[in-house]
Amino acid sequence: MLINVAFITLLERKILGFSQLRLGPNKPRIYGLAQPGADAIKLFSNQFILLISSNLLYKLSPAISLSIILITWTTINFHQSSMGFEFGVLFFLIILRISIYPLMLMGWGAKNKYTLIGSVRGVAQTISYEISLIFIVLSFLFIFKIISIKQLTSGRKNEIYIFPILLGLWITVILAETNRTPFDFAEGERELVSGFNTEFRSRKFAIIFITEYAAIYLFSFFTEKISIFRFLLLIVFWIWIRATLPRYRYDILMNLNWKILLPISMIIPIWTLIYNKILLINCKTVAGCRPDFLDNYTSA
Repeated sequence: MLINVAFITLLERKILGFSQLRLGPNKPRIYGLAQPGADAIKLFSNQFILLISSNLLYKLSPAISLSIILITWTTINFHQSSMGFEFGVLFFLIILRISIYPLMLMGWGAKNKYTLIGSVRGVAQTISYEISLIFIVLSFLFIFKIISIKQLTSGRKNEIYIFPILLGLWITVILAETNRTPFDFAEGERELVSGFNTEFRSRKFAIIFITEYAAIYLFSFFTEKISIFRFLLLIVFWIWIRATLPRYRYDILMNLNWKILLPISMIIPIWTLIYNKILLINCKTVAGCRPDFLDNYTSA
């Protein structure tokens, strides 16, 4: 995953370069393929200045954040011998919610007002959109009649397009969850200098950077599981959004969730239940039709 994250950053720099009529990185080796390695060497070899006013939480929070993302991968079904397990969706949501704590610790432990303001904004944004995320994931479970991520490969992916608004909500929410354009307020506002990572440099900044792109990689893989979109196309979509859309204002971001996304995401699970009920009734009235998902749906 970490190797893929390195080359995702190279792909992003190339696409952003072409979108702005420039080449992007092209000097290291062939077409800049060694650029991620050069960036890693530079970041990890830079001198790290430790703040006197900082505490232990300031030092450990980047590593904790990366560890949480790595633990989340245990719920993903790569092969038949995957570590994915029953009730993996619940574990997935719990681990993602824990990720707000390192963000809080980064802002509080650095003893810097700009870092603290960026951290508070990031936490408020994540907490707000996680509520909509839970309802959307619940809707996916109702559509696919499953209770674990491991069963997504056997789910009926085509049914997701019966609810196109759900897919649109999912894309919007995960853009906000990963702090990507147009929702990159945790570190994007001019008055915040660099947001929650203002006081982080050298290897600690590199770890924060890797964590953010690892989250993008994770959600892209999860989106591929629930739809027919290919993983590489989803990564390109993430980069295209950054190159195309302007940044929202912070108040518009919060109003978008609480006044629009959250009410809609609360209605969709009811909508999916009604759809499944109608489908089950119609199946019982057709000769020879067996609702093979009934047992799984009842247990779910």
